[in-house]
Amino acid sequence: MAALTYLDLSVNGLKGSIPQSFGNMTSLSYLDLSENESEGSINPLSFGNMTALEYLDLSTNQLEGEIPKSIWKACTLRELRAYDNNLSGELHLAESSSRCAHFPLERLDLGNNQIIGSLPNFTVYPSLKTLRLGSNKLDGVVSKFAFPLSKLEILDISENSVSGVISEAHFSKLANLRVLDLSSNSELVFEIRPDWIPPFQLEEINLGSLNLGPQFPKWLRTQKSYTVLHISNSRISSSVPDWLWNNINSRGLNLSNDNTNYSVGGALDIDLSSNQLEGPIPLFELQIHFLYLFNNSFSRINSQCNVTQFVPLRYLDISNNQLSGELPDCWSSAEGLEILNLANNNFVGKIPISIGFLTSIDTLHLSNNHLTGKLPSSLINCTLLKIFDVGENKLLGPIPEWTGRSLTNLVVLSLRSNNFQGSIPSRLCHLQSLQLLDLSSNNLSSSIPTCLGNITAMKRISSSPNIGPQLPYMGENDPGKAFGNQKLRLVWKGLVNDLKNLV
Repeated sequence: MAALTYLDLSVNGLKGSIPQSFGNMTSLSYLDLSENESEGSINPLSFGNMTALEYLDLSTNQLEGEIPKSIWKACTLRELRAYDNNLSGELHLAESSSRCAHFPLERLDLGNNQIIGSLPNFTVYPSLKTLRLGSNKLDGVVSKFAFPLSKLEILDISENSVSGVISEAHFSKLANLRVLDLSSNSELVFEIRPDWIPPFQLEEINLGSLNLGPQFPKWLRTQKSYTVLHISNSRISSSVPDWLWNNINSRGLNLSNDNTNYSVGGALDIDLSSNQLEGPIPLFELQIHFLYLFNNSFSRINSQCNVTQFVPLRYLDISNNQLSGELPDCWSSAEGLEILNLANNNFVGKIPISIGFLTSIDTLHLSNNHLTGKLPSSLINCTLLKIFDVGENKLLGPIPEWTGRSLTNLVVLSLRSNNFQGSIPSRLCHLQSLQLLDLSSNNLSSSIPTCLGNITAMKRISSSPNIGPQLPYMGENDPGKAFGNQKLRLVWKGLVNDLKNLV
């Protein structure tokens, strides 16, 4: 075994600790133990004698304790992956010494562990291209010289407790940076000059849940290649500048993107939610799949209903704003839309007939507006609909019989607090997947159909309804942006309650 150079034991059910005898395989250059059930601490003797080791993958196990210093001192190691474990302690990186002419480490991925301490000085690894330390317990003030790595392409320190001020100096040497994720470090403050021109062109920008505002960051105007923009909950309290939308529109679908993990079909994912953004939304000119603008102060939609540019949209959430006027009537150009959330605004008028062209729609929230008239019969085409919520409006007429005939996949149906009248159609009894039905606070009459008691899904014991579409994949350590804004207002024992976490 001493002459073995390549060993791949990944994706098995291997248990127990990593054998100390691995240290005897002095010729080993490639070792992959990922996606097993290995546990316990990493024995320094398991790797201390591996003087030829270039690739080490311990990710997705149950390992704990500190990473041994013997690993950091490896003079040949190019890639170290140990994400998705329970590793703890501080990072004791190698120090410059005569033992190694240089340290060739290019990829370091320790995301989703319990690592503590301040960000160490990575200058000893000048070849580093990927640095992922997201979802740990790092803290301390970020140093001015934290990232002096001219070859760095991916930087992820998200979901930690790093604090301090980020300035132009932190990025001065990062000309090759493609992915920047500093999100969910609430004490991290950006102090960037308005006229700053970054040395990089980013493909993914994740700066949510930190102090990025109060003004919209003007340096984003220089970025021409990104496919992901997440700056939600970043304390921005200005309007969205026109140049943001213009930059996106000018690129169309011909985006520069070498890593398909960060885009879906070449379109964009944009998250500007939970700020204090105001002004109009030039919604229908965006070449995007996922658009999250909820929890802001947007006042109106500038809809030009451009068919060719509206087609890619799959997820649209502009709930909890101050939008007014009638709903746009150009849904015939959005056949791929899966989630539409327009709840908690000030929309008036009728639900447009073109809403029935959303034949892929899974979730439709229109609640808490001022919508009037009857439910359009064109909705019979939305046969994939699982969540249908039009509560707290001024809708009227009878509950359509076609609701139970055509929308057979419904799991949630909320028509509460409207002006519906007449009897409850017995056709609703055919909705065998229905778990939540709220018809309260209407003008309904006649008797309750006894067959409603035969809907077996309502009797199922479950922590939450089994609803919601597949979420988008947004990177190696991120299973997707959960549609966490989704909730439903229900009447339970005479009280109004918000049911959250629908997906």
